[in-house]
Amino acid sequence: MLSPFKSTVAGALLLGVAACSSPTDPTSTSAAVNLTANPSPANAQPSRGVFYILQGDANNPDKTLEYPFDSTFTATIAETGGAALEITAITLKVQQATGGIITPPTNGQIEHYQFVSSASGKNLAANGQVTVGFQVWFALPNQRRECVATVGFTFIDRKGTPNDTSDDIAFSKSFDVQIQ
Repeated sequence: MLSPFKSTVAGALLLGVAACSSPTDPTSTSAAVNLTANPSPANAQPSRGVFYILQGDANNPDKTLEYPFDSTFTATIAETGGAALEITAITLKVQQATGGIITPPTNGQIEHYQFVSSASGKNLAANGQVTVGFQVWFALPNQRRECVATVGFTFIDRKGTPNDTSDDIAFSKSFDVQIQ
């Protein structure tokens, strides 16, 4: 099950955030970010028409294979600390799972996946929210459809001074989306 995560991030002084009240402190941010997925868990369905290449070796040629599954979900990013943020990166990693527990493949096998995301923009207003849609295609070594997609976002708190980057604070936040 997913639950919202809250994050207050400080540069090198994580504990200093609670005591710091200066809005111009260059080592901390008052940003708090909650991440949620919809639906949760996301549904996996048979996929068609999207392929990946399984690399061969000296004795076996490369193989082009169709992804057997895909899933779509939306991530909602809510800023609750009163700091406007810029989203600078989105990452996603698929790992096979059972019962929501990640089960790494053995014998050198790997998960194959690709994704596309759609965001309306990179700016997240103070106390605002943004949604990002995802479509993920995947093939798992265990040939099942259950996996966990770890979705990550990187933010910059510009501290209200867009022309002065010396006080920018960058931080990342991620969460897991169970796909069944």
